[in-house]
Amino acid sequence: MSDEHTNLRYRSPSTLIEKGNEQLLSLPTEASNESATDLFFQGQVKSPYVAAKFLRNLSRMVASRFHTPAAMLQKILIEADPIITSSQEALRFEGFSSCCSLYCRVDFTPESYSAINVSRGTTNVDFNHATRDALSRIRKNHSMSMAVGESAYTLISGSETLVEKKVKLPGRWLKGLTYVQIFQSLAHKKAELSRIQSAKLIRSIPRSNTKSVYYLEVSGSNARFTPMSRRPKCFVADLERLRLLEDLVPLIEKLTVYSDDSSNITVWQIDSKGMRFTLALSSNAWRGFSGEGLALQDLATETNLDTMEALFSFINHHEEFSAKQVSSFLNVTSIDTQSLLSKLAAQGLLGFDLNSHCYFNRVLPFNLEKLEKLNPRLASAKKLIEQDAVDIIEQSESSLRAEVRSNNLTYLIEGNEGDYRCTCPWYGKYRGYRGPCKHILAARLKAGFLS
Repeated sequence: MSDEHTNLRYRSPSTLIEKGNEQLLSLPTEASNESATDLFFQGQVKSPYVAAKFLRNLSRMVASRFHTPAAMLQKILIEADPIITSSQEALRFEGFSSCCSLYCRVDFTPESYSAINVSRGTTNVDFNHATRDALSRIRKNHSMSMAVGESAYTLISGSETLVEKKVKLPGRWLKGLTYVQIFQSLAHKKAELSRIQSAKLIRSIPRSNTKSVYYLEVSGSNARFTPMSRRPKCFVADLERLRLLEDLVPLIEKLTVYSDDSSNITVWQIDSKGMRFTLALSSNAWRGFSGEGLALQDLATETNLDTMEALFSFINHHEEFSAKQVSSFLNVTSIDTQSLLSKLAAQGLLGFDLNSHCYFNRVLPFNLEKLEKLNPRLASAKKLIEQDAVDIIEQSESSLRAEVRSNNLTYLIEGNEGDYRCTCPWYGKYRGYRGPCKHILAARLKAGFLS
């Protein structure tokens, strides 16, 4: 056998995982050279003009800001680069605005491209002015091919070839990825608008006073934004963020709007030529997705490593999956399932697709130790326990009263499952709306409610 056939590279060893009645065999990708190992997507786009407009607008949105101090602008521009994930289900480009109040994603479904090679992989590449300029020059009669690998993204249109290299994934984006998928999984469809309805709605966005609260109201064939609503409301704050969709109006085949009433996030999904443009807005421009803390209790729960290994195997063999499938496979409760999925999401490993109402997997390294660094409230809670600053006053199977000493002050924590209160200023300000404070987390950890 020649040398070219004996020097195969493998990313990881093959493994067989048994769980319940299912067996999963994990086989790594093999390749005889670095370039073959690196590349996980090659294909030609069927509707180049739409694809270019979608990607260019994603790049514009990632570089936009609605609540960020000007002193941070240089750092913002460095972190304005999308994440690209390839799978048999879709090729996805996604990212956050610099203020993290806006999340956007472009999904290329298999019907939108002719692929030479499609396998699983994720990378974070530089989308700069050169990329946006190249995309802006693509017309309806042009061709467009893309190649994506672990180290670079390549765009080819006619005689023009552009290569963008891999860059570091911003830590703030990882926090945003934790919570944006949670909010999307809770969202429900509020409206489905035609091309004409969508155009009228988007072009009706006020040019002034967009900082006020508006509601999306749909009645028959009419859809409008109104400051008052008697119907079931779809809350939209800082409406100016939606103006970023104006450039895409001519491409719209269908616009679907989703909303989660508890968090007041809205998701706007445009379908065109087998591609989808998804835009998710946080409840306010000053409240970025990265600043939420609703998953902290899930992250604080200790994880059985065998269960986590089995979960890794499951998601590596299911490109899209529901929480119910995970719960059934692992034979755990829905609460335990949510805790496990939150840990994966906190590492950027999970996204959520509202179209299929399923999670999808990003191929990124996983490190449990990074969870506390990305979630300082959780790290602070564990530090309070280490300092012996938590005293349990009264505890039953589901209720708790405790005192926590912090910064020379003592705070009282009391409540039961799902409804804990603290006397600290942080809890007084948010009332649990942005997850538990560090004192509640510490008390629950000390009481064993999160073990």
